[in-house]
Amino acid sequence: MVSFHRAEPAHLDQILDLLQDDELGKHRETDEVGTYRRAFETVDADPNQVLVVGRERSRVVAFLQLTYIPGLSLKGSKRAQIEAVRVAADRRSEGIGAALIEHAIDLARAEGCGVVQLTTNRRRQQARAFYERLGFTNSHNGMKLYLDPGLSPAGLASPGLTVGSIVIRVDDLERQAAFWEQALDYVRREDDDDDFILLRPRNGVGPNVSLDRWAAPVQVPPKIHLDLYAADQEAEIERLITLGATRVPWDGYPPDADYIILADPEGNRFCVIA
Repeated sequence: MVSFHRAEPAHLDQILDLLQDDELGKHRETDEVGTYRRAFETVDADPNQVLVVGRERSRVVAFLQLTYIPGLSLKGSKRAQIEAVRVAADRRSEGIGAALIEHAIDLARAEGCGVVQLTTNRRRQQARAFYERLGFTNSHNGMKLYLDPGLSPAGLASPGLTVGSIVIRVDDLERQAAFWEQALDYVRREDDDDDFILLRPRNGVGPNVSLDRWAAPVQVPPKIHLDLYAADQEAEIERLITLGATRVPWDGYPPDADYIILADPEGNRFCVIA
């Protein structure tokens, strides 16, 4: 049974393990424990800050930081900002993350906050779907200016390549463009030619999808495919089917499958994941 409460100095080493055991955190955190101890003391002394841990017996399996922000806008309401959400790698997909966020929301409500907000890195596509399932909406574009160059993505030891566009070869360019525009809520880049269309995320989050008019047979099963994360899997599947997708019959689903296989109007397969 995981219980949630305010972090204590004795939990710091385990909190650091969680911060570093992460695709992004392993590049941007450090082993200088003294730096974190001073930061912990500063944060813990601030009445508008709460460091929350989820513990199972003596082990810290989850963590987040909650900040209360007084403000004048929204009728002078107070906001709660959630940051640094972590769940131990071997305890994910057990509902601990959802319970942690719900606990933070309860704290914010008790503090009189009118809004709970958070940001998530664009590379964390699964995290975005997770927060949407909990009721958060992607209503704003977050922006950051790094005053310390060593903290910026360019200053961290991270891969030098990112996914800019996923290219799908198609026969009927316009039909496929219409389908994927509506399926993903993407928009077309201006000035594309008759053989190539690049679709961009309307909200600027996520990789582009490009459609290349080039005759190529559909490969089954495909060597590469799209995984689309859905806040409401069944509703999204029905919406995609009305747009022209088809459900792919398959008897190989495992009992705990969280995905459904669909195909676009030309038979290119993709998965919708809960």
